[in-house]
Amino acid sequence: MAHELRIDDCFTIRAEQATSPAYGTTSWYATLHTNGFKTGHPFEGATAQEAIDRALRDHRADRAQAARLEEAESAGLFSDLTTGHAGPVHTQLDSLTRAPRRTRAGECATCGLNPRTCDCR
Repeated sequence: MAHELRIDDCFTIRAEQATSPAYGTTSWYATLHTNGFKTGHPFEGATAQEAIDRALRDHRADRAQAARLEEAESAGLFSDLTTGHAGPVHTQLDSLTRAPRRTRAGECATCGLNPRTCDCR
């Protein structure tokens, strides 16, 4: 039997019981559903409530982070990557991971210190 927690019109967390074929143990797995589609990774718990609580904490943290990023973006703290104009914070490519790395203006892209005092160059 599945358990559901409806967060709002878009988001629902659904917990289902499943047995691991490798270990033979039974656990509850809760996943986030957005507009009826599974959109999150499963959170395991000993009970349905525990799994739902873990998924809900993760969902709330994601929403809070998205709100902080949106607020920073609207305040002009991030660069416009299409034009390359840097604001107080600009994005540089990390040479090891090839992933964007956000650094503040006046920081070394490698260590994050003041370029005048770091030994990276």
